[in-house]
Amino acid sequence: MKTFKKILVLGLSVSMLLSLAGCSKKTIDADKFKDVMDDMDYDVSVEDDEDDLDNGQEEAGYAYDDDDDYMAAYVKYEDKDDAIDDYEDMVDDIKDAKKDDEFDGKISESGFGNYKKLVVNGEFDDSDEYGDQTVYMVVYRIDNTIVSVISYDNDKKDIKEVDKILKELGY
Repeated sequence: MKTFKKILVLGLSVSMLLSLAGCSKKTIDADKFKDVMDDMDYDVSVEDDEDDLDNGQEEAGYAYDDDDDYMAAYVKYEDKDDAIDDYEDMVDDIKDAKKDDEFDGKISESGFGNYKKLVVNGEFDDSDEYGDQTVYMVVYRIDNTIVSVISYDNDKKDIKEVDKILKELGY
């Protein structure tokens, strides 16, 4: 009986820690996105006028470096389900490209519940969605927000720049 209680307590403790870890993931807002990307000398645009946004989006920001080698995007949706749908569509498109031999590389997914992360590292070849390009891309979906950073190459310096951007944004 003592062993059972210890296992039960341990199991409940681990589950509580996982719950707390999932709750600690926070999203940014458009102002922080703009400030961070401006500080990094990226060209930034932020939209919150519903006439300029796609259906279901509340606000969106896009940032590009001077050479268009890197792109960061921030999209907050009015409804979490719209964010989930767009995130899942993106994952499905990339998996379909791999299945159709239009992508050669690694696709890594992690997270659960309100937190999802996608890392794509490889080369698209005549892909319907992505054309012909080499990419390193990291995408986060937290609740009703998607943040993505893409490099249009995947060597070490490009991966470091993507990771640097994400760190500055708080991810």
